[in-house]
Parts: sequence; structure tokens; C-alpha cells
Amino acid sequence: MPDTAFSAVHPADGIEHVAWLTASLVPPPAGGVSFRVPHSYEEVLRIHHRLDEHATWSTVVPNIDIRTAPKLPYPLPDPLEQVAGELGDLAIDALLPTLQRATTTPDHIHFAQWTGWGDLHRGSQTTTMRYASAIEQQANDRKNAMRERSYGPIYAFVESCPHVDWWGGRTMFLFDGPIEAVRTVGTPSWFRQGLRRRCPQWWWPRDRSWFVATEIDDPCSYVAGNDQLITDVERLGLDSARVRQTDHW
Repeated sequence: MPDTAFSAVHPADGIEHVAWLTASLVPPPAGGVSFRVPHSYEEVLRIHHRLDEHATWSTVVPNIDIRTAPKLPYPLPDPLEQVAGELGDLAIDALLPTLQRATTTPDHIHFAQWTGWGDLHRGSQTTTMRYASAIEQQANDRKNAMRERSYGPIYAFVESCPHVDWWGGRTMFLFDGPIEAVRTVGTPSWFRQGLRRRCPQWWWPRDRSWFVATEIDDPCSYVAGNDQLITDVERLGLDSARVRQTDHW
């Protein structure tokens, strides 16, 4: 799979294919799991985002049983805040083979990503310098120009995608591609070669056999599908818990 951002996907053909989704999600305060996942699925698995190597959910929130607690602590502890909105590369790559086997349309996956991530917009990577010397300003201008060349195709792609509004300013841009294309969703990394991958907020196959959701403020994601799929995902060894549509999180 190419390591160029959004290289394996294309803008969606309109917004009609998300009508069933936005109609079935229940926004807060009434919605909990039902705000994240459409109500039509048999089973839902909550996946807790992986923390750094020195922290676990049980050490970060030792006073609650994360598998049975009715809600997340608020405000979130810092380690959980840092992984909010990010399922993570390792979890996505672990999920892909199981999700691929569970759909008849692995070559046609619908993706939706929040437009609010700053690195997806023109000017978000630009730096300014106050009271800079002429030499410092020239170096800064060169750096900004380099960033614009690197990110320009990403900005153009996001702008070319149809957008759909959801609750609380969660406007999503919509794109399609094969299931493996989720690995090309992201932006160039300034710290290492390749992409700084970013998981979509919603992704599901055309046949709707499963649904994956990552709410931007949550340190956990949700996989919905039939009992066999959820059982198969549980066997992957990810930190997870089955939940109900009526649960708070």
C-alpha cells in the first residue's frame, strides 16, 4: 500500500450513502453508544485505545472497572486524553484481515473523517515569526513553502470531497476506497519517513456488514457487526469489552 496520504482513495459520489447513518445515530444527551454506532447491528465491541508502554487503562483509572463502568471519568486523565480520537495503527492493522473476511464488498469501503483536524487545512501548518531577522524570516518562509508543497495535495483532496454535517460541528468529509486504503489516511510525518496515520471517524463497507466508529473525544472506538464478527475481533487480543446500544459508553 502506498505511503502517500489519501493516495488509494477517491472522493465519495455525493452524500446520499450516509443518510441511513446520520438518521440512526442519537446525539447527546440521549445517545451514548447509540451516538457512535447505528442501531441496526446485532453486537457492539468497545476497543480501548492503546496507551504508551508504561501505562494501562487499569493503572490510569484504577477506581473503576472499565468493562462495566457506566461512563468515562471526566475530565479524562491525561494518558486517555492523548489517545482520544485515535484508534491507532496497530489496532487498525490487526482489525483489517478480520473485517475484510466479514464483508462481500472489501473493495468498496465508505470512509468519513472529521474536518476539524487542523493538519488537514491550508494555513494550519504555517508558522509565523515576530521580530525575526531577514535571514530568519527567509528560512521560515522556505519551511512554510516546503510544507505547502507537501500538504497541498491533501488540502485539495479534502476540499474536493463532499461534506456532511453531524451533531456539534462534527462535519465529515467523505471518501471511498478498498479496505486496505485506510492505511493511507493521514498526513506526512515530519519526524520519520512515511505517514502520520489518522483513523477515520466512521468506516463501513457498502454491504453494511460491519461498522467502525471513533468519536473525536473518546479514548475508545467501536466495532459493530454480527456475533461471529465480534467474536473473531475479540480473539485478536485487543483490550475490549462488549457493550449494548443503551450503554453510556
